[in-house]
Amino acid sequence: MRFLRPHLANLLCRRDAHRVQRVEPQVLSTGPRASLRRSDIREILIVKSDHIGDFLLSLPAASIIRQSFPNARITLLCSSWINDLALKSELFDRVVCADLFAEVAAEPSPRFDPKVLAAYGFPVFDIAIDLRIDPESRFLLGHVSARLKAGFECGPAKQPLMDFAFRAPALNFNGRPNYARRIQLLLAAFAHGIVSLFDAERAAHDAVRPYIRNPARCLTRSGEGPLVGINTRSGLPTKDWPLENYISMIRRLIAESDATIVLLGGKRQQADVDAIVQKIAAASKNIVNLIGTLPLSELPAVVDQLDLYVGPDTGTTHLAAMLGRKTLCLHAGVAPLESFGPVGPGVVVVKTIDLPCSPCSLSDLARCAHSHQCMQSITVERVMAEIEKMLAVPAAEPLDRPTKMNGALNHGFNCRRHHAEVN
Repeated sequence: MRFLRPHLANLLCRRDAHRVQRVEPQVLSTGPRASLRRSDIREILIVKSDHIGDFLLSLPAASIIRQSFPNARITLLCSSWINDLALKSELFDRVVCADLFAEVAAEPSPRFDPKVLAAYGFPVFDIAIDLRIDPESRFLLGHVSARLKAGFECGPAKQPLMDFAFRAPALNFNGRPNYARRIQLLLAAFAHGIVSLFDAERAAHDAVRPYIRNPARCLTRSGEGPLVGINTRSGLPTKDWPLENYISMIRRLIAESDATIVLLGGKRQQADVDAIVQKIAAASKNIVNLIGTLPLSELPAVVDQLDLYVGPDTGTTHLAAMLGRKTLCLHAGVAPLESFGPVGPGVVVVKTIDLPCSPCSLSDLARCAHSHQCMQSITVERVMAEIEKMLAVPAAEPLDRPTKMNGALNHGFNCRRHHAEVN
């Protein structure tokens, strides 16, 4: 199984072939990906335009989709001679026809013009799925609008851009079992794979649940404001935001919202702690330093107590997103956000986009030919504007959480609370 849309074409650009201008970063929210819930799915397209036997073998997969999305309207695009059979199944709300093959397999296939699909007045589908394993009908996905497109992998010349692609095993003729010889099972596995995308948030929370039960360390607030966790480093310097920007952000969070800052990270970040404490000495009582002292097994329980987490593209950021915490990710141009960005119900990503050198896959900052513009362009003002909006909104609690916590963890906080009272 493979997720696509990695924007790999940008990797072919020579870094010295473009002069990158300083640009204002745009804020990208992963909310649309994170909010893929079954209850939100209203329109589904299933493409199964082939022969009668193929259609019958696909019915278990179609049934899985029908049962998983009971509130959705499912449109089937099939061959005209299957129309009555499809309606009788009660799995589809609408059946439309597209004859890509002849009814009799031995006869030549008719010409099909995909422009005729426009006459059906299709909506923008939430999901469009091609249930044919062979690639002949895959091009149809390129002629419909859908938030998520899914199908089996095929040659690049015939494969439209898909969000979810399933790799079918090769046919095997040596007598050993192979799922490609059991089409019903293969299609059912594919259908279950699509459905599992909508269970990812719950599965992620369930996976970390053992770590957040009975936390060994409960955070306490030094002020009346939010608990804000900050990790200043990732594993790659090319992914890191300048330390002086973190210091400015921390100073403002303490001054404007009386925040308690929880510093997270490994022992290698001790120099960052020294610089932060030295430059914010007057407000050091609002800083909880857990860098290098917190066992990795206790990290999830600490992150789960935060009102907000801020950090680069690193493991702690993904953990905060998985736990459903409000998470602000400062995303560099090293890797494509579409493939590697954090996913969760409260994630906001600040990323400089439209850079021709991104994604670069660089690990050595000295090799960056553009002065690290992807992170240097992200200003403290822009980050604080996003933090203010995030803290002003109460956190959603879509999943079950432990109830024994220290303090009110899920209140909304106004980043300019003191100014608002004066005005």
